[in-house]
Amino acid sequence: MKPQFIQVPKKTNTSLYISNEIVPFFYNPFHFHHKLELTYIVKSVGTRFIGNSMMRFKPGELVLAGSLLPHCWKNDPEYFSNASILKAQAIVVHFDFNFLGIPFWNVPEMQKINHLLVQSKQGLLFSEKTTKNIKKKLFELQKLSESQKVVEFLSILNVLSDDKDKIILSTALANQFTNDKNLKRLNRVIDYISNNFTEDITVNQLAEIAHLTPNAFCRYFKKHTRKTFKVFLNQLRLDYACKLMLEEQISMAEIGYKSGFNNTSHFIRTFKKIKGILPLKYKKAITGI
Repeated sequence: MKPQFIQVPKKTNTSLYISNEIVPFFYNPFHFHHKLELTYIVKSVGTRFIGNSMMRFKPGELVLAGSLLPHCWKNDPEYFSNASILKAQAIVVHFDFNFLGIPFWNVPEMQKINHLLVQSKQGLLFSEKTTKNIKKKLFELQKLSESQKVVEFLSILNVLSDDKDKIILSTALANQFTNDKNLKRLNRVIDYISNNFTEDITVNQLAEIAHLTPNAFCRYFKKHTRKTFKVFLNQLRLDYACKLMLEEQISMAEIGYKSGFNNTSHFIRTFKKIKGILPLKYKKAITGI
């Protein structure tokens, strides 16, 4: 999937570009830009792609994506229905690595934040505790004067740099994506899987989309995602199944079918293999029912 280069809008007289996006669904494709991007999800659920990381996202998560690191948030299928009244919302801050000047990060007091920004080249997911601590600050950023925004954002970065429980998301660095001309194949493939994971998808279909032989496609896909096509597809389906367990009072057989499994036994076996627990036990654990 070739990540598209996007030029982030920027006022010429500001160092930070802050937006509160409220849309029917997140619309950006798998893309990259020179800015670093701090994203707080306010509303909506779906699948997040950061480098070669693929995980479910939900309200309340905070992610820092470094310069040139491909990323996107793809909402679940129901957000794209013509009858949908769902909304997606995120607070997003774009900024340059050296928005305060190169010498600023060389002083000893700024080493922790400097290290944080370097780590962001692989994408960072912050802990729930740390995210709650700076949530209010993020919402108030837009209301501040330009100079206050810089001071408050530096305070946010300082809190984030102290997060011992943050998670590095991607095992690949940004330049491993943007320098690979063949990533346009992966873009088409992941878009197709994300939009059709509840339907039957075969290796031959995806190989045709990627203009590769089935064997060459399997090698290519694993190289860039660190997962086989089947594992990637099943993770999407099972994450969607977990969402259905929370939101709908339907049988396990129907949950499996709605998630793309045509065979209930296959759904149960796959769930146990990947999640480490039987689906019915998982549902009881998360719903208490």
